[in-house]
Amino acid sequence: MKRSELVNSLIGILNVKQIWDDEDSRRQFSQDKWPRWLFSPPDKMVDAVVRPENAHEVAKVLVFANREKIPVIPYGGGSGVCGAVCPDKGGIAIDLKGLNQIGPVLRDADSNQAYVIVASGVIGEALERAVNAKGFTIGHFPASMAISTVGGWVAAESSGQCSTKYGNIENLLEEIEVALPDGRIVWISGTRIKPFIGSEGTLGIITAVKLKVFPASAKQIFFSFAFNSLPEALDACYRMSRLPDKPAVLRVYDSLDRLFLGPGKESSNLSHRLPAHKYFFQQIKFWFLSKPKAVHAFGSALSRLPFWKFKPLLIVIFDEDSDSAAKEKIIHNIAWLNHGKYLGEDLARQWWRERYKLNFQKIEKYFQLGIFANTLDVAAPTDKLAGVYKAMMEAMSAHAVTLAHFSHFFGGRGCIYFTLIGRAKNKEASLRLHDRAWSAGLDACRKAGGEVTHHHGIGVAKLPWFEMTDIIRWEKWRKLKKELDPKNIMNPGRLIKN
Repeated sequence: MKRSELVNSLIGILNVKQIWDDEDSRRQFSQDKWPRWLFSPPDKMVDAVVRPENAHEVAKVLVFANREKIPVIPYGGGSGVCGAVCPDKGGIAIDLKGLNQIGPVLRDADSNQAYVIVASGVIGEALERAVNAKGFTIGHFPASMAISTVGGWVAAESSGQCSTKYGNIENLLEEIEVALPDGRIVWISGTRIKPFIGSEGTLGIITAVKLKVFPASAKQIFFSFAFNSLPEALDACYRMSRLPDKPAVLRVYDSLDRLFLGPGKESSNLSHRLPAHKYFFQQIKFWFLSKPKAVHAFGSALSRLPFWKFKPLLIVIFDEDSDSAAKEKIIHNIAWLNHGKYLGEDLARQWWRERYKLNFQKIEKYFQLGIFANTLDVAAPTDKLAGVYKAMMEAMSAHAVTLAHFSHFFGGRGCIYFTLIGRAKNKEASLRLHDRAWSAGLDACRKAGGEVTHHHGIGVAKLPWFEMTDIIRWEKWRKLKKELDPKNIMNPGRLIKN
């Protein structure tokens, strides 16, 4: 179908003001914030963008697309970093931010659990403000809180910064409303939700979510500790994650990540237009980015010095004030058993203040200067985290300066969050270097027994390495894909190779 015919057909379904087919809009809704796009933008675009305002309008678009076998790509906040919304072959992008209603906080008559029903296009920050006004919190705080949507959280299997206490998004879900390709709108609950979590829009479009909410805490308790080695820091973290009364936040920085990106580190002023002396020092920094082995040798030497500021760092935060003296004693004892040094509250408080510091503009400046910067999240059982970290660090640090921190300790698993930074002689060479580091890291992750994603999803960035390790869950997904979307219109090309 020609684009003009597609737009005319959509005008018969939605208001003309809800439809865009100009090139800027089509390009915007054909990519997310995967940093690799800054070097090599996608070469394909959707044919049209629509913004429905309720589930019934979503369903009407799906019925039309299903009849005509037109691909559909659900689009939330565009905050993803793996290219999950990049179209394989045109189609319709459905911008879900028009679904922006937030219901009242209610209580379940049987369980007494407080909950809220919220439309999938609501931005996380707006939802948290709304429930805060009633004395509650959603307990889910991804770093993209200000730009990501509730539906996107479910579709990408999101995890929040306080996940050690509250769990990941699947632990907060009560029910989801889904518009299916045949036009049905259904509420799904219990174990039937599982295949839709992390499904990246491949089964249907999530239009509303019933989420648990919790009484908001009036106070946080902050701790920070340094350790002589990363294994000691991780062991302390494991022990704390298994406490009956869990911390909300557990976060371990390796020495190099603490040095360059840890709490309180100021962003560099990146520019071609700096005073001569600052430009000179900037160029020295850039030169070091092309010498990752030298940077890692330097970091390793610093970590062996007898100074706590160069050692691995553990941040611990409780988000409640009951029995604070008892919690303080337990946390200090666990740290002491692992030869930890208490550093006070300040570093943990700094991290808490800066926890939403997302600066995509800074990343864009890096790429404009020929420097790549990207993040890579992987997961593993807690007893395999150190081995996965070591394998991936050895693989990637040959190609890029590689920093890492550990977080999201929940259910016997944890996340390693790598930052890759590097530079070659030109942008094309930098892109090749980036891809070598990325591939080496994910190859090493699989060989070491890790999982290639934790909360960023799969998209196109990780698809070659993705294996559906939860056999029962993914068998259900495959069965539903055939049953609900036999024409394969829902975000085709995602989660399944070829």
